[in-house]
Amino acid sequence: MKKDDLIPAVEGIQVFAQPIAEDDQWQVCIQNLRPDVLDQVMITATSYHANGEKATTTLRHQIDKLEPNEIRSIERLDPTLFALENEYWLSGWSGSVLLDYPFRFKPNQISPENQAISLAQ
Repeated sequence: MKKDDLIPAVEGIQVFAQPIAEDDQWQVCIQNLRPDVLDQVMITATSYHANGEKATTTLRHQIDKLEPNEIRSIERLDPTLFALENEYWLSGWSGSVLLDYPFRFKPNQISPENQAISLAQ
């Protein structure tokens, strides 16, 4: 059995970045647009240079339950990391189905002119 047969295509989940009004930091968030609850969501966050070399420590974030239409904060993102590829890898459960997807922001995709949205790759 292929891995593709076990994990369905991602639908109804988005990761986005938006500026924080009080300072120059940005907030990376996840939104559940699905009609079902996501359980035991683990998100790893890492930034990479253009050559694929890891540039930051991998951080792990846990969300126990993400309700339908709920938006939750993942982490703050400093603008100095915009020039890197920023990856947020989501693993979690929708009922008995495992969801496992990378969300990537390309270098300079996040900018003051652009509230960036990343769809699963």
